[in-house]
Amino acid sequence: MSFAFNASALAFGGRIQQPSSSVIPSQASVALAPSGGEGYESVRNFDYKGIITFDEASVYVGGSEEGDIRNTLASVTIKNLNVLNLLHADLLSSRITSRHVLGEEEGEITVHGTSVENLRIGGKPVQVNFNHDFFARYPTHATLSAALAKTGRDMADDTQVQRLIAESVQQTISANSQVAQDTAFQQAQERRVAELLCDRFCWNPKDCTEGAPDDHGSIHCSLVDSIDGIDVVDDSQFKAEELRSRFPVRRHGYVIKVAEFGAIKVGELIIKPGERRLNLLRFQFGCPIMGDGTAASVTTNGTEMVP
Repeated sequence: MSFAFNASALAFGGRIQQPSSSVIPSQASVALAPSGGEGYESVRNFDYKGIITFDEASVYVGGSEEGDIRNTLASVTIKNLNVLNLLHADLLSSRITSRHVLGEEEGEITVHGTSVENLRIGGKPVQVNFNHDFFARYPTHATLSAALAKTGRDMADDTQVQRLIAESVQQTISANSQVAQDTAFQQAQERRVAELLCDRFCWNPKDCTEGAPDDHGSIHCSLVDSIDGIDVVDDSQFKAEELRSRFPVRRHGYVIKVAEFGAIKVGELIIKPGERRLNLLRFQFGCPIMGDGTAASVTTNGTEMVP
């Protein structure tokens, strides 16, 4: 059997639909050859009409062999990113690695090293807290899918899940002070891990009763554990004009909404069997500028092939 490496890294790319239609070509973009090796690129002083700028972006991909292990790496760093003068980050760093043992169904893929430094959104300092450990504990699609389908009671040895149960208990008691703590704890233990995570990952609770929602065979979630500095708001509870005036910067899970800017998805993860993609920032621009963009995106997997 031979092995086909697969990794890619992108610093920034997108398209603008209004007020004028144009494409922002992929900046600092590189793909790894199936035979492995390495690839890299840097772009400096990028400026798209003064509304999207960064000082420097560097990308790197690499693939190597060590006995029966195939290792793959993809990374992106972006310095001094500014988007529409409403989002600014001193440094974005995305990193993804795969360790594939020949003969195994999937490689183990982790995203340790991903970080955001000095992020400001809508003039507010924002602290993004990532949960690297949870995804490192379940580094394949199979192990993560199985964990999300278990109940909290089944995961007594997982400190991350026990923390989710404690948070669920506090939320239940806050919403209904008449519920006893023991009752709230028992209810939380019987919930699936996917249900405990549904708000964080913007999942519909009704789709999580058996595990992660089915998204064409993938798990669509986020590396984000929490975001400090931005109000958590349920848009359905307010009229549009109230949201603009009272909560011009707000969030639900890992999705941040900014009035007259659009939506920002932070630490977006798309997990498929043997493959993971991390989009550190993905934009859906709203009025007055319409369009989409992605910053610091990395992906990796690998496939054994018959010669």
